[in-house]
Amino acid sequence: MTGSQKPEKKSKAELEHLVKSHGGKIVQNDSRPGTVCIGDQRTVHVASLCKRRNVDIIKSSWLFDNIRQSEADQGRPSLLLPLESRHMFFIAAESESRVEGAVDEYGDSFARDITVDELKEIFNSMPAKFEQSFSARDFKAELEEHGNELGELRGWMFEGLLLYSDQQLANDRMKQACDTARFAGARLTDDLEEGITHVLVGEDKSTTRTLRQRTSEFQRLPRLVTVNWVEQSWQEKTLLDEELRRQTVNRVGRVRTKISVDFLKMDHMDHMATSIRGN
Repeated sequence: MTGSQKPEKKSKAELEHLVKSHGGKIVQNDSRPGTVCIGDQRTVHVASLCKRRNVDIIKSSWLFDNIRQSEADQGRPSLLLPLESRHMFFIAAESESRVEGAVDEYGDSFARDITVDELKEIFNSMPAKFEQSFSARDFKAELEEHGNELGELRGWMFEGLLLYSDQQLANDRMKQACDTARFAGARLTDDLEEGITHVLVGEDKSTTRTLRQRTSEFQRLPRLVTVNWVEQSWQEKTLLDEELRRQTVNRVGRVRTKISVDFLKMDHMDHMATSIRGN
């Protein structure tokens, strides 16, 4: 209906030739279904259509964006770009939600490759800081309500655990175990108080006894676990039973002790046999 304005200024005839050269057709009225009305200026014809309030008037920039995107997508199917707010000279009420859904909250198109200048404008319009209202735990709870549980995923295996660790006594291995547990969904605290589910203990037995005594008054006794429990659970990709892990460790220790005793007995018998042969 009109020519285009700067920065890509073209006459009405030039725009019509551009449309035809890219497979489009030119009509002189909007009665046919699917007709796209192009207008960049408020002429009498454009103003008349705007008064009807049921016709979208689209700027010529939409034509240029389609051509550029088609050239960038060579070898792929050619598709018309969805209309964005920047493309609209006048928008009918029924088209508002569709147009708004073509870009994100900052105006970045979901379907079109934006230019460097557009990207700069988007960055300038974005706030310097963002208030993060997203909660991973709330999102997980919402997923579980809809039957999409994440419990079997390795990164969530410690979800729901409140782990105590005395960071002042922690060595590098314990700190790494704490990082692993936190990464896999556990919450960590350095306050030994009610609500703790697990207490991470080191190799110092006196400290372990002290922690056991301090937690004995809790209504719900936390499990005392070692760094090995965290490491083995991560390696096995599942939350191992704390009691079984302790029993296994103890059983291995007893087996090792028995083997050592047996070797001492065998060495003693060999020594006696050598002495008898010498006599």
